[in-house]
Amino acid sequence: MNADAILMAKNGVDGVYSADPNKDETAVKFERLTHMDIIEKGLNVMDSTASTLSMDNDIPLVVFNLNTPGNILKVVRGDKIGTTIEGEKIMTGKEILAEAKEKMAKSGDALKRTLADIRAGRANASLLNTVTVEYYGAPTPLNQLASITIPEARQLLISPYDKTTLKDIERAIYESNLGLTPQNDGETIRLVVPQLTEDRRKELVKDVKAEMEKAKVAVRNVRREAMDDLKKGNKDGDFNDDEFHDLEKQVQEETDAGIKNLEQIAADKEKELLEG
Repeated sequence: MNADAILMAKNGVDGVYSADPNKDETAVKFERLTHMDIIEKGLNVMDSTASTLSMDNDIPLVVFNLNTPGNILKVVRGDKIGTTIEGEKIMTGKEILAEAKEKMAKSGDALKRTLADIRAGRANASLLNTVTVEYYGAPTPLNQLASITIPEARQLLISPYDKTTLKDIERAIYESNLGLTPQNDGETIRLVVPQLTEDRRKELVKDVKAEMEKAKVAVRNVRREAMDDLKKGNKDGDFNDDEFHDLEKQVQEETDAGIKNLEQIAADKEKELLEG
């Protein structure tokens, strides 16, 4: 079979996870997997036909999110997206460490995105990051259809590039459950962010701490997977005991740094909530 890769498009999921990411926020995304990993971890990724085709022809299989604009071009171009499933590949200790570090950093990025949706009583364009608008039959992020500015501390001004989308944008904001009431003047949409009460601020701080704890679980899951890979490599003779203990120490250092990063992200958000 003359092909560089087999592409498997998923609806709304950007790769293979340890659990369903739509139901389990601690689910960890795998950047790469072997066919044996799929079996050992009991991951329900693909049907037997796709698996056999990939294994028999030694062709990597790339699982990616079809709904993300530009993903088809990216995966055809060879950009690193989604999850790559391929034959058994021996990873060096440095590769295992680098992969763990990358995943832990992504946990921090994910926490930032989650906390951006928690309002601090001040206008911030990121409040609208989750709003998608039906545009020519396709769900499209609002920030791709309009400019979003902050004319006042507690106001957002949405100026559509295409004025015919005003009603669709207004509807999308109502349906997003952000608790914001759009004011449509026929040219732009204005949103006023309500002032937070002291009690509401304290409730939101609790939410921030809860999200931080979920992110910490994700980082610790990455540590566990990295340690499993290192133990396997040590057992298989890929690196000796001294190298293993050194790598083990480095993984723990990366874990500590990842946890500290999460705590700082949460602390910054708490400060924003309490002072906003």
